[in-house]
Amino acid sequence: MQTYSLVFFGSQINSAELLELLVKDNRFKVVAVVTQPDRPVGRKKILTATPVSKVAKKYGVDLFKPERAEKKNLLKNPEELYKKLDKYSFDFILTYEYGQLLTEEVLNLAKFGGVNIHFSLLPSYRGAAPLPWQILNGEKETGITFSKMGTDFDNGELLYQEMQDIQAGDTTVELHKKLSQRVLDISVSVLLNFLEGKLKKVKSSYPESYCPRMTRKDGFIEYLKFKQALEGKLDLAIKIERMLRAFNPWPGVFTMVKNKRLKILEGKLIGDKFIPTKVQWEGRNIQTWEGKV
Repeated sequence: MQTYSLVFFGSQINSAELLELLVKDNRFKVVAVVTQPDRPVGRKKILTATPVSKVAKKYGVDLFKPERAEKKNLLKNPEELYKKLDKYSFDFILTYEYGQLLTEEVLNLAKFGGVNIHFSLLPSYRGAAPLPWQILNGEKETGITFSKMGTDFDNGELLYQEMQDIQAGDTTVELHKKLSQRVLDISVSVLLNFLEGKLKKVKSSYPESYCPRMTRKDGFIEYLKFKQALEGKLDLAIKIERMLRAFNPWPGVFTMVKNKRLKILEGKLIGDKFIPTKVQWEGRNIQTWEGKV
């Protein structure tokens, strides 16, 4: 039986679940893992390792945590990572929600290059955090794309693609959970078919687009527009409802009322109007909407 060696790049819980699946599969050998450095978490700023770090340590896989550059999609010292990985012999690189671009030199260390897993139907929604932007733009479908890695985000040859409907009430959290589960279901098959040259060429008919990283400002809605949505301006009502689903859990949705921050936590469309159901004034407890601002 053929065993394929790989270096795994990832950080989040869904990445950790895939890493554990591959570690346990004797058709693969994970020779090294690369993840984000430990970061302070919570109010007490406790230095916390990524879920991927914990899986690597659990199974005794060599682990590296290179720092990112000030420009967040690049590594601070890619040459150092190259030197560390050059000590290994491996067939391919797999990245899954890692967040940084890899240099051509690093990618060329792998016999079959690098493969990336992305939550959109490429070439639509290239870039970081594609799911919130798809919900915000009212897309009816998203998907999972496996692609060859290049030196820019999500611009390599498409290897495998499948569609997933976006339901009317889907939040980013819910949609991410569904797609993450599907990745666990299909990854072994897709990767083996790729490595054995059995994948059919993907011809995508989706238009090319790029989505930027989210910032806290993306969750802001001007008070006048918020008020108009409450009064029945349908396009604004739809926008705010989508924002609530798209920017869940971060950055959330908020407006400013007389220099006071009002978080809109929950709400729904009723006719042409957006009706908040739960809100939170800055510094106060969560409360039901009383219809007055």
